[in-house]
Amino acid sequence: MSYDLSTTLEGVSEGNIVANTSLSTKESELLKIDNGFIAKQGVKLNFFDDNFTNYPSIEIPNPNYQSDFVQRLLKYKSYILAPVNSSPREIHIYDTSNLLDVKLVNKITQTNYVINANLAIYDDFLYAINVDENNETILSVYNIADVLNVKHIKDILIGVE
Repeated sequence: MSYDLSTTLEGVSEGNIVANTSLSTKESELLKIDNGFIAKQGVKLNFFDDNFTNYPSIEIPNPNYQSDFVQRLLKYKSYILAPVNSSPREIHIYDTSNLLDVKLVNKITQTNYVINANLAIYDDFLYAINVDENNETILSVYNIADVLNVKHIKDILIGVE
């Protein structure tokens, strides 16, 4: 059975579509980027353009076959940020400006315990919510204006009176 996605995806101009597949418990996601779409299933990122032309996919190495390893993707300019539930926790930054040659350009290593895909971007700042070893909630702030030279600005303890 084939399905014409063009009518479904025609109006998608921004953001993520998230669903659980019936084939596995891994989260699937569709993310609109400037030059097309990314379809994530587990650790595999599939790329296609607005005309539904497929491009080479990439897989994020998952040596321990951990579930929920690659968490919800986030778009920033021509880059995507992929929170990876590795040890240590990381946020991978991929350049998606050329779908024929998507490249990992940087990794942000989290010093705290968990990412949980709690990421937001405002202007050129990345905000990541983490939990430290004492189970305290931390908001980490990064300047990502230059994705090749990400600067950790500060960690803010939140939710403490």
